[in-house]
Amino acid sequence: MRIIPLTGQVLVELDPPAKFADLGKILMLPQRTPSPEENQQAARRPEMPLGVTGIVREIGAWPKLRNGMALMPEFGRGAKVVIGANAGQQMLRGIGEKFRMVHIGEVLAVVTP
Repeated sequence: MRIIPLTGQVLVELDPPAKFADLGKILMLPQRTPSPEENQQAARRPEMPLGVTGIVREIGAWPKLRNGMALMPEFGRGAKVVIGANAGQQMLRGIGEKFRMVHIGEVLAVVTP
């Protein structure tokens, strides 16, 4: 089955989540326990979730501007991109294959080697 995005949409295959072995490298323990007042202040200012990385599998037709010119995306098929954590519509296919259908404008960055 092939999924073809509509105009202005991008199909992104999400990278698998970090392995448990990698968590030891990024797990940081706090130097001290925060006070209840600090916990309340932190709850008022929640942190934004991190972006999600993935590989562009398909790009829909380019949207047209009012003057009739096509708006080309700045990336192509096979590019590694960063999208917002809650961006787009989540799709599942097969076992372990996770995709997101996002609008071209919801792609935050292109990751280059």
